[in-house]
Amino acid sequence: MILDDDADFRKLLVTILGKKFTDVKLIEHDPVSQGVPGDNFDWSRVDVLLLDYHLSIPRVTGLDILQNNRKNKLFPATIMLTGAGNEEIAVRAVKAGVYDYLRKETLDKDRLYSTILRAYEEHQEERNKLNELTSQSHAFNKALFYQELEQKDKDKTNRVLIFIELDKHENFEKKFGIIFRDNIIRHIAKQSFEVFKMGETNPSITRFGDTSVAMLIDEPKSRNILEFNLEGLCGHLEKHPYKFNDKKIPATVSIGALCLSDKKLNAEEYIKHALNAAKKASLEEGDSFYLYGEPDWAAVNDQLDVREISSTEKPVIYNTQTETSQAAEPVAKLVSTPADKIEIVEKPPIREEIVQPTPPVVESVKDEIQPGPVNEPTIGKDKTKPDPKELGELMQKIKSAFEEKRAVQTFQQVIPLTQQENDQEMYIVAVQLINKDGSIMAATELNKVTDMLVFRKFIDRWMLREIIGRIASRVNEKYDFFVNISADSIADATFFNWLRKLLKGLDKNNPGKQIIFEISANEISNIQKQAMALISFFKKSHGFRFSLSQITNDQEVLNLSKTMQIDFLRDSFETISRLNTTFLGPSTNTNKISMLQQLKNNGVHIITDDVEDATKLTDTITLGADYATGLFIGEPVNQLDDVTNVERFEII
Repeated sequence: MILDDDADFRKLLVTILGKKFTDVKLIEHDPVSQGVPGDNFDWSRVDVLLLDYHLSIPRVTGLDILQNNRKNKLFPATIMLTGAGNEEIAVRAVKAGVYDYLRKETLDKDRLYSTILRAYEEHQEERNKLNELTSQSHAFNKALFYQELEQKDKDKTNRVLIFIELDKHENFEKKFGIIFRDNIIRHIAKQSFEVFKMGETNPSITRFGDTSVAMLIDEPKSRNILEFNLEGLCGHLEKHPYKFNDKKIPATVSIGALCLSDKKLNAEEYIKHALNAAKKASLEEGDSFYLYGEPDWAAVNDQLDVREISSTEKPVIYNTQTETSQAAEPVAKLVSTPADKIEIVEKPPIREEIVQPTPPVVESVKDEIQPGPVNEPTIGKDKTKPDPKELGELMQKIKSAFEEKRAVQTFQQVIPLTQQENDQEMYIVAVQLINKDGSIMAATELNKVTDMLVFRKFIDRWMLREIIGRIASRVNEKYDFFVNISADSIADATFFNWLRKLLKGLDKNNPGKQIIFEISANEISNIQKQAMALISFFKKSHGFRFSLSQITNDQEVLNLSKTMQIDFLRDSFETISRLNTTFLGPSTNTNKISMLQQLKNNGVHIITDDVEDATKLTDTITLGADYATGLFIGEPVNQLDDVTNVERFEII
């Protein structure tokens, strides 16, 4: 499609392209006489769009059309046509989503042909990928999972709820740490999903709690088939254990399953009984499952006791510990040596054998912050965790969402406006909570409790743990993440030591180089000593970068940029404009520079965070900002484009 207000130019393009692409349908669209394509316009029938920047329509440019269609995944590959005098702005603005740009005055037929072909080919690849991601995103969507569990869609095929619990998880946590345990959970989720995906059972999967995976699959035609599938899952997990440095890590699971068609309950009750089934399976050694049957439903009550199973119930329990023979391949075990090294032994995996990888130890650094206890960021009794007695109904609701892994991270893209050495994609990370009915909890509800010190510190640790776990489980991660950290955490010595322990042994992945701590400039003035100690240590030891936001005192921010090695400054267009018009030095000095320029001279990269339309994007570029974010750049998402990697399931 050629969308241009110049009729002669449209006809010229139709003539040129018609000779080259004889089998292609060429569509002309005059925005003046036909109007700008509306919300109901079918863009799916367009493969490539040649879009004029100036449309001869008041307050509407080609970039505005892009903004209005950013949510439309079928919007075509777009090539911007620019006129003389605005090429510089256009070249930098196309980073917001335009495939390429061409100047009308110097239009070259060969370049036009090759640009269109490349745009078409890449766009087709994106559409094919979108089709795949659509089904994958459904499988790993936490909100949809809970909606299905509530059986809101009555026409759906009956489903089976499966809970997969990691056995002896406390041993993994104690010996290896949280990240290692989470990597095992991710591996179990990936393998389980692949098993049921091959069986065309339409699996959905989500993380539940710290040590469980929950799945929904289509109910098979008979109970025998379901038992066969669960038995196959146990066997598959035994044959495909998690590996660390190419060595097998012995780990077993207990699986509880129930058919939703057996009894009409709400989501919370289904979850309770599935957990109960998994606990019954855990009475057996090895990978085992327990399938709920009629005797179990008949005994349903609020005080389910999993320690005793009546022989008359005849539960379906399968385990690999008693039914499998000596392992054909060597496995890893922990040997009693001072270094706790891994050695390979010809022995089948046993649940009590826990392997300890030997992680590199961070060299001792003399800190201004005194050591303190290191704890996993859970909600419990210590001073970083809320006392349930102090929680109101809303706080209990939010506490439950975190404990049941109904908290997900969202990602707001940050795009470069100038040429950058690092080609990593950048995202601002936030938290979103899913209600048990699958709806999204309003952000205002979460904001009400973040004023509580214990909740702020808890959320800080939760955010970091999720991001570090994500990076640690991947090779060649292509994203950088802005993570907001409150002043309360920075001033807390236990946070410093908790983070050091969380990072211990992860030097190979070095997650610090992909994380940018964002600190409020308004809060940092009272904790400069602690902040400088934290920034200095983590920059040197792990490569973390730091950003300031929420600026009110411009001069103080300038001073902080010199003393605290700040890498980024993110704030509103209004604030960045103010910094650009505030000059340093005497008013009579002809060589005076703006505060914004001095910040950039100090090595600070500037981010404008409220870009909502093409005009503000253009103004932001003119202002000299290095990056931009906002609704025009893209709305927050809870999936990045590697959703096909099953190991991302806990982020979604």
